[in-house]
Amino acid sequence: MAVFDSGKADLKLTPYVLKVNEKLNAGVTASAGESGCMPIELQYLWSGDLGSASPTPEQRTMEISYSDSGIKEINLVVVTPSGVVGRSVSLADVTH
Repeated sequence: MAVFDSGKADLKLTPYVLKVNEKLNAGVTASAGESGCMPIELQYLWSGDLGSASPTPEQRTMEISYSDSGIKEINLVVVTPSGVVGRSVSLADVTH
């Protein structure tokens, strides 16, 4: 069973309401806590309706555009080698 605190991954979308083919900026602020002197390697697992974007697990930010209108759901799970740090879900409204 995975245990995680959804408050440790904060997904921000700018803007939340956009027009078709307009760029949306998605980025996350995540904290994995203290690890002593070694940096913690975070991976960002994006899913949902990512439109034109094809992010890699190392990308904590990206630009997205959509060719059709509607409500778009963007999901993110942040993980370390030892487990899940947090998760976040955001919605964007794409209009004509």
